[in-house]
Amino acid sequence: MKSVLFKEKMLGALCLLMCYMSHDIVSASNHYEKNTSDRAVAVTAGESLLVDSNHRMFKYSASECGMILLGSAEASSENCSVLVFKGEAKQVLVQSSVLKDSDRVNVNFPCEKGEVYYFYWDGLEKNETINWSLVEKPVKGISSKNPIEIEAGCYVANHSHKDDCWYVFEAGEAGRYSISSMGLTNENTCLFVYGADAGVSIASSDSVGKSMQSKVVLDCTAGERLLVQWSNAFTNESYRWELKRIE
Repeated sequence: MKSVLFKEKMLGALCLLMCYMSHDIVSASNHYEKNTSDRAVAVTAGESLLVDSNHRMFKYSASECGMILLGSAEASSENCSVLVFKGEAKQVLVQSSVLKDSDRVNVNFPCEKGEVYYFYWDGLEKNETINWSLVEKPVKGISSKNPIEIEAGCYVANHSHKDDCWYVFEAGEAGRYSISSMGLTNENTCLFVYGADAGVSIASSDSVGKSMQSKVVLDCTAGERLLVQWSNAFTNESYRWELKRIE
């Protein structure tokens, strides 16, 4: 009987603790989102910017598909961190720690045209300031919105930006086409193919047999357009791949 009562008391205490924790999390989330919408300072690429205890949240609307680079002119005199969000600051993209007196801020991440990105500087002391700047660099093929136009041939998927590589192909004539990295690399590749837009994939491959390479074969009509996505899910290295008509 005592054991049952003890378990009931423990369960009650645990439920109460979870309620308090849930309330704190919701309150913190609401407070953070309010600060995001009310206090985020809009910035432009290339300008010199200042972060201090009163201005920690910034936002930027990407004008191109490519990479955004955040950098500071000097090292921080305190330990701090930079958080990058998108989607009204609800999706964390990057969290970078900056060590006292040793590191300059150096953060880079892929961006899509028209997407709004938020930058939050955390851990600064009251009188701490950091001079920083934002650079936007267009990168062709980093998004389904700006794929590299190709025809049949051999290509190199370069994942140095640590994101997927996108291509668009228009079949010059009807036939069966192969898209493959087989025999061209030892990297662990991952492939998706879409129709005219990047909705639901019409074919995919992340391994063929016991290999780590990818291959799909598709029947295309003349003039049909395909989006080809080489994913960086398993590697950020570069590798060769080929698109060819086989029948």
